[in-house]
Amino acid sequence: MEVVDLTEETPEKESEAAPTGKILRNMGVLVIGQAATVPLVFATSVLLVRHLGSEGFGEYAFVYAFVGLFTWLATFGMENIVVREASKDPEQAGEIWGSAFVTAALASLAAAALAIGVALVSGYSSGKLLVLAGIEIIALATPRLVLVAFQVHLQQWKGVATNFGRQVAWLGAVVLLVRSGASVGQLVFWRVVIAAIETGINVFLARNLLGRPLKFSRPRFRYLLGEGWPLALTYLSIGVYHRIDRVLLERFVGPSELGYYAAGDNILTFFTVIPLAFMMSVYPILCRRLDQQHAFDRIARSSYRLTLFWIVGACGTLYGISYPVVTTLYGDEFAFTAKLMNILLLSQVASAYGVVISQVMIAKSRQRLITVTTVAGAVINVGANLYALPRWGAVGAAWVTVGSYWTAGILLYHAFPSARHDSKIGLGVLARVSVVGAVAFGVPHLAFDGYLAPVASGMMLFVAGSLLARIVGRGDIDLLRRAIKREMPPDDPAALAEEETLLEVSRSETT
Repeated sequence: MEVVDLTEETPEKESEAAPTGKILRNMGVLVIGQAATVPLVFATSVLLVRHLGSEGFGEYAFVYAFVGLFTWLATFGMENIVVREASKDPEQAGEIWGSAFVTAALASLAAAALAIGVALVSGYSSGKLLVLAGIEIIALATPRLVLVAFQVHLQQWKGVATNFGRQVAWLGAVVLLVRSGASVGQLVFWRVVIAAIETGINVFLARNLLGRPLKFSRPRFRYLLGEGWPLALTYLSIGVYHRIDRVLLERFVGPSELGYYAAGDNILTFFTVIPLAFMMSVYPILCRRLDQQHAFDRIARSSYRLTLFWIVGACGTLYGISYPVVTTLYGDEFAFTAKLMNILLLSQVASAYGVVISQVMIAKSRQRLITVTTVAGAVINVGANLYALPRWGAVGAAWVTVGSYWTAGILLYHAFPSARHDSKIGLGVLARVSVVGAVAFGVPHLAFDGYLAPVASGMMLFVAGSLLARIVGRGDIDLLRRAIKREMPPDDPAALAEEETLLEVSRSETT
């Protein structure tokens, strides 16, 4: 949940509603920036896979997956804590930032030591690559903390701009390096250089936002440690949850099979960009309806509807054309990736569902449940992978990912009484969308051969079935319009009544 500084001085002529408008404009910049960087990241990923091949890309993916396991300790959850504290008490910003930098620096040293120790004990041979990646992920974590200053002062366009510039520079560098036949080590080295330049620019842009003078406070240091450890534990669980399969794959079956797995996983990473951007804009609307349970439930239900409609439709479409898509992007060598990707498509449904229910939980101040489910997912993921990987390799890892995502991202929420009401809403929508999707995309593959006919028929059947089953309706489209335009819901009774009418849905959906 974003905490912003509403105490920033504004001209007297500016209306009292100005901070809200600034927040919404800031959110718009984030969404647009994310949308602009997606094609760049995707193009870079394709170039890397085609150039390095399955074994080389597997080594590249392993290095960043392994180092990524220690990002939880690199800043010890300082980002969200600093946003909150600097927004609440701007007069003490210098002390807050000074203490945060010291805390993050010590945490980064601990993370580096832990990563080196684990690498030595495990006997990994990619020592130089791990050091280079560690510089980018761990060593730069402390100066990268200045990005939080943009968030506090609602100047996130600066961070978006530098990130976009870095992606452009990295894509250009990859094009040049691929043409020169660069090795994995050379690619990682230049990626670190570009990241360091971006971090330096961010530090320069944020220098006047940190408060003066910067100073260290022991009480503040102890407070930051105490407040940060629950978030650090959450980040640890998330890191294990999303990266341990790659690390274990390299350990048990080697970098080549990891390369096939990571290539497919990279494509699917972009599927959740739209749900994330959508819920980022819907979140303020949810918060404004916390005291109106009926309206809150209807907005949450519409969020599930639109998100799951998108993800099931996208996954069903890609399932039918996975082989030509993968071989066109990566080459015939990666035909095995299509099989893995078809399994991993099921995990994307759970990821999209998790995006919605996590925002609902945060809006209701129940974020501790997210920590609990994430920790449980990490434990399930590690245990199941240790059993499945030696027996079934990458295919086993793919099914473990699906099972852990569905268990932790969907089913476990229903076990908590405080989340059961919201879980029932989501499960009701998920069941209907899943049935419509399975029939719409499954039947054409039984009736037609090839790729185009089954996919085209499946898409039309899915849209028609969604309309007939009332998965999407007028109220859902209105909510989508509000999200795209970043409109806050009206507060006057007449407008609220109109909104309630637009969001009206069949009560039978909750059963």
